[in-house]
Amino acid sequence: MKSAKKLLGFDFDADAFARRALQSMKIRQDVSGILEKIVDEYGGESGSSDQESSRQIYLLFLTSPPSKLLAEFGTSSRVLKLSRVLTYSEFELPRIVDTISGIKKALRLIDLHFSIRTMLNVFETLLQVWDTTNAPILQAFVKKHLIDYKGSRKLVLKLKSDIAWYCENNSAIQLARHLLHSQIKLSDVWSYLELPDRTCSYRYFGAVSEAFVADNKDLKHPDNIKDIVDFLTKHRNKETNRNILPKLIDKLGRSATEDLRRPIQDYVLREWKDPSIADADEHWRGVTDETWRIFMQWIMKEDLHFFYDVVLKRKEKKEFWVLYAGKISSIRIVLGRNAESLFGNNYYYQKRKGSMAKLKSDSRNQHAIIIRMSRKTFIEFSTEDVCYVYDNASFSTHLSKSEYNMQKLADKSRVTDRVIYNNSWQDELNLLIKAEVGNDLLPIAKLKALNCVKAIEKK
Repeated sequence: MKSAKKLLGFDFDADAFARRALQSMKIRQDVSGILEKIVDEYGGESGSSDQESSRQIYLLFLTSPPSKLLAEFGTSSRVLKLSRVLTYSEFELPRIVDTISGIKKALRLIDLHFSIRTMLNVFETLLQVWDTTNAPILQAFVKKHLIDYKGSRKLVLKLKSDIAWYCENNSAIQLARHLLHSQIKLSDVWSYLELPDRTCSYRYFGAVSEAFVADNKDLKHPDNIKDIVDFLTKHRNKETNRNILPKLIDKLGRSATEDLRRPIQDYVLREWKDPSIADADEHWRGVTDETWRIFMQWIMKEDLHFFYDVVLKRKEKKEFWVLYAGKISSIRIVLGRNAESLFGNNYYYQKRKGSMAKLKSDSRNQHAIIIRMSRKTFIEFSTEDVCYVYDNASFSTHLSKSEYNMQKLADKSRVTDRVIYNNSWQDELNLLIKAEVGNDLLPIAKLKALNCVKAIEKK
């Protein structure tokens, strides 16, 4: 083996290599200064080998007595870590940013070992806690250092040029108005500001979007509604959803056309679920009754369209019930076992199948619709040309159930009326509804007039 190493000129001394590896590498003083400048300007943690966690830094800051705080945070490396944990919390203790004394002490330490990276961390904290009490303290800190900045880092220069949109009392409103005036999409705000994707969920953008929606005078255009929904989809902030979605629903109103309400409706159903379903209560808590009714009317109209156009294929029944949509309190579609094979390609079914109930029946082809109006419940089945009418006192079944039994839905012992779909069915149902909700005969008159017009058009 030794002769082979000698022949190949391979003479490796492991002990000598180990001794050289243990020697610390010396860097010239001028090179060291250049490296520090690069780290300060462009990032990196020069000389930081410790792996202190956010939790350790946070607890160290909270538990260090004032006399030792300067010593504990006496290095640039540790202060940099401190600038990253301003919004960290555990054990039900407050975040550093949430107490005036805490954030002021932290910013003093950051000032003593200032670097561009610590300032950028403070800036991101500002975006996260934009609408909190101590945000102005962060604004003042960021504003001072942006004004003083003399470097060439592109991101910082961009922030400096946009300083009015971050460091004033009405910064979010200013930016929202600028976007509207310049016809810049709300969903493009991050690329426009040249900020990284990790900032997408920050509350600053919630404040911008709320001002954007409040000042937007052109919410009757489908592209503008889609833009707002695209923003919310990327923003992914529950508080912003709660602040914006009810306002959009109210602004569009009951008479919103399908192309206007469709993006909002699909987004709300995906994020908040169907408001008539019991486990959606948490998402809808705090929403006004009027907002709830507007949205319910949107989805109830579509439920009627789906059941009578797609499932039953009886357009004249749909037209009757749509006229009364404003009087209906809730609708529940109940589908049989073959629903997926029959309606799997239908857009509305795919969007809403999670909110549709299952029908327990002997027949795979049996489907039903439950319509509740004041003190009456109307139930119709796909295999019977009859509408079952119940008093809610005797039919107290909750419409948020996920499964219904066919025998209980078609219980003739409890039914108060059975309207057979013959030539007079519209008049019979209209009289029942009129007696129940005090409605006049105008809707049925409208329906008959509409049918007359269609008959004339066919001739």
